[in-house]
Amino acid sequence: MNSGHWVYAGTGFVEGDSVPGIVGYEMDRFMPDYPAPTTSNQTLLSQSPFYVGVPDYSNSSIYQAPSGAWVFASGTMSWSWGLDDFGHNRADARIQRATTNIINRFVVAPASDRLVLTLPGGPSATAGVGFSFTVTARDQLGNPDPTYAGTVHFSTSDSSPGVVLPPDATLTNGQGTFSATLIRAGTQTITATDTVTPSTTGSVTVQIVPASAATVALSVPSSVRANQPFNVGVTLTDQFGNVATGYRGIMHFTTSDPLGTMPPDYAFSAGDAGSHTFSASLGTLSTPLSPSQTISVTDTLNAGLSATSPPITVSAF
Repeated sequence: MNSGHWVYAGTGFVEGDSVPGIVGYEMDRFMPDYPAPTTSNQTLLSQSPFYVGVPDYSNSSIYQAPSGAWVFASGTMSWSWGLDDFGHNRADARIQRATTNIINRFVVAPASDRLVLTLPGGPSATAGVGFSFTVTARDQLGNPDPTYAGTVHFSTSDSSPGVVLPPDATLTNGQGTFSATLIRAGTQTITATDTVTPSTTGSVTVQIVPASAATVALSVPSSVRANQPFNVGVTLTDQFGNVATGYRGIMHFTTSDPLGTMPPDYAFSAGDAGSHTFSASLGTLSTPLSPSQTISVTDTLNAGLSATSPPITVSAF
């Protein structure tokens, strides 16, 4: 089992393979009822059935302790029989290679070659609101490296004013938790890079969602024909200029034109994504004394969320 693990690298083992005669004469296995070792990466490497009065099985396993040390349990007293032919003729090149891999790891731990970033709070964050992310140093086999002693520099794809990233930092036992604040809505990345070895790096993608609506913008033509419908665009944005796609308020329309026809109150929905186009008309012709008209829009529950259009000239033709 777990034939893709680094212990089996170069052995040729695939799931379901077996090595005759290796299980015996005392066997052991993982016991879920007993306290587990202090680790987050214990791996069971084999499950070998045997029969001594009743059916049972043995497990080979490996894990890394918090100190960085590796602990291997063969699960069988006869593991060594696969290393040579003395007295039994059961040497197996696959067991020899697996043992070599294990001993090499005990003696020379691979250096960290990557930084893995994760988002414990989920893949999205709100513009202007801090969120946490973690950085873990890992070696080329993907194992955490508690001995990593480098300094990490942080960067982001978001170049907006107001972005907050952690200062350069070291990790504790190869791990660290940090906070960042991004501004521009959409898909952004945060990258961590070793300050001495730039190839030791890693990134995480975070989806930044807009903050609450803070301003309204009206889009209208500069001139219209009397009593002819024209489009009025209403777009809500957050304090950073992102379109407020989460806005669900109700907008009320008014106009300076007593003969104008305005849209009815409108409740924004998810399908609007913060922007909607309406139809309106104006009926009072522009004159030197009354050269233009305006349209205004206001949230029915938040009078501060309002806007008035630029002047609109109304002509007969």
